[in-house]
Amino acid sequence: NAEYSKQDAIKASDRDFTDEMPPDVDLLRAEERTSFYSSLGADITSRISATLDVLASERRATSISQSTLAAPQYRVDVTTPAYSVGGSVDFTLSDTWKLTTTGVHSSSESKFWQVSPAIRSNTHLENSTQYFEITAEGVALSLPGGDLRVAVGGGYRDEIFDQGSETSATVVSGSRNVSYLFGELYAPLISPSATRVGLNELAVSMSARVEDYSDFGSTTNPKVGLRYVPIPQLSLRGTWGKSFKAPSFTQMISDVPLRISSTRS
Repeated sequence: NAEYSKQDAIKASDRDFTDEMPPDVDLLRAEERTSFYSSLGADITSRISATLDVLASERRATSISQSTLAAPQYRVDVTTPAYSVGGSVDFTLSDTWKLTTTGVHSSSESKFWQVSPAIRSNTHLENSTQYFEITAEGVALSLPGGDLRVAVGGGYRDEIFDQGSETSATVVSGSRNVSYLFGELYAPLISPSATRVGLNELAVSMSARVEDYSDFGSTTNPKVGLRYVPIPQLSLRGTWGKSFKAPSFTQMISDVPLRISSTRS
């Protein structure tokens, strides 16, 4: 799949209701976008298959701002290239079990140029992520209500962030790696039965994820879910869980001013 789109700018001079604004100001910025996506797959053997996904894109945008005719005019050019390559291999271990390995590398960058009569500055932000994961899923055993399905796995992720400028010597960068393990099970406790009014079906699911961050230590996050079907026409679901989100690199390493003000009466 390939895509190209172009959007022209809408200037203040293009609209009657903005006659008091500087005519070159952009109400809607000009933008151009190009993208390409490809997905390939093959059966290597009767029990092994592989896929490869490739994505590349680039977005270019330009905007002009000016508060008054006497004020300086600012022009901002933004370029955002990005790409991602991911592959996976599926192994059919048995009639009820499957093993999947996945590897992905992705990168994105944002380049900002700001130009005015008194200033010309450049900033770029770059992110890259690589990870490898392996997952096994299948039927652990048979219960009276149905098959007990289980999924287990783990992986390793590496993240890199870089912020710099061609017009400044200041460089801000950071990196982290994360190792993780996870598991999930789905247990149908009571199989469907249209003749059992009030308890047609009942199932429970449980999962947990353990992560070890190179810069934040370890975290464990469980989740429990319940699916209750009193009659075939009605399903009730409830979940409880915990989650953890590590701060972004920008939150960790960028200079953030702290202002404290007090008022006495």
